Amino acid sequence: MKKSLLMFIALLTVLAGCGKSNSAAISVNDDHKYQEERQSVEKVLGHDKHVQKVSVLFTKKEAIVGVEVKPFSKWNKKKYEKKWKKEIKRALPNRNVLVSTDQKIIMETDRLNEKKMSEKKVKEKIKNLKELAEEQT
Repeated sequence: MKKSLLMFIALLTVLAGCGKSNSAAISVNDDHKYQEERQSVEKVLGHDKHVQKVSVLFTKKEAIVGVEVKPFSKWNKKKYEKKWKKEIKRALPNRNVLVSTDQKIIMETDRLNEKKMSEKKVKEKIKNLKELAEEQT
């Protein structure tokens, strides 16, 4: 009896861990003026099987997109980054787009999304993020 109960509990535990969600977590600055752009990025990256998390920061002329890829997809990050940049550029033609899979860009865009700052300060931070993206680690 004990053995079968333990087997049943183990089976339930294994099956509970198998539930798979295919959508990515997306965090975007909550300005209502960027609603259409946010939806465009969600459409491009929201259901991609390689995306684990997306963090997007918008200004009037720019969009910074930090994409965290799933563990087994990390070997082809640059290829996916290039593909996503092309797709997002097509979805947001009037914006300068920076797409990065770098962790420091993802963390900074998350941090900036949480803070409420003026457009001018956000532009300064985006300039710093671009410098970080170009930096070799």
